[in-house]
Amino acid sequence: MWVLVADLLVIAAYLPALWLGRVPQPLNLDGELNVGAWWASGKLLLGAALVLLAGRSRAPEGPVRSAFYLAFSFGLLFLSLDENLGIHEQITAWTQRSGAGLPLIAGRHGAWIAVYGATAVVLALIFLKDILAMLRTDAVSSAMVGFGLSAVIAGGVVVEIMGYYAFFQNPLMQVAIEEALELFGWSLLLAGLYRHFLRHAF
Repeated sequence: MWVLVADLLVIAAYLPALWLGRVPQPLNLDGELNVGAWWASGKLLLGAALVLLAGRSRAPEGPVRSAFYLAFSFGLLFLSLDENLGIHEQITAWTQRSGAGLPLIAGRHGAWIAVYGATAVVLALIFLKDILAMLRTDAVSSAMVGFGLSAVIAGGVVVEIMGYYAFFQNPLMQVAIEEALELFGWSLLLAGLYRHFLRHAF
């Protein structure tokens, strides 16, 4: 519950920007090096630790391989770093400079979406057996993680693409919706991981 309260406080601190047209940098949710990015990064880091500990606590003969836990933990750790370093935006900038051929949305945005999407699909195929086993053995936690990731994708990909095509009259509104979905999505994912950890650690 306290995690959701913190999410609401982060969003509430940004809302005055919708009327004032500006917000101090630490409270500005657009980009990196702000409270929202730090908070999301911390949740992802905690999630990575929970996944790693759950993997170490699993029964050796369990249906979900330790490699799945390790890969999932590493993925969350990478996303935690991305929240602060803006790795995905650097991929787009590099694509524009080098002409690498990665697909760009609206001519100059979102090269990272193809990279991250392809990586996610490949990993999902590699660990499909483990994902299905997780759904069978811990359906509730898996659903929480799945809905959390869906909210993150809705905010970080769908809403962002809508912004590329100027769907929102007020860009600050786009940022508020995008970041709210991401923050709440990461919180739901974290809650699912915590529940799964408790089932395996005790």
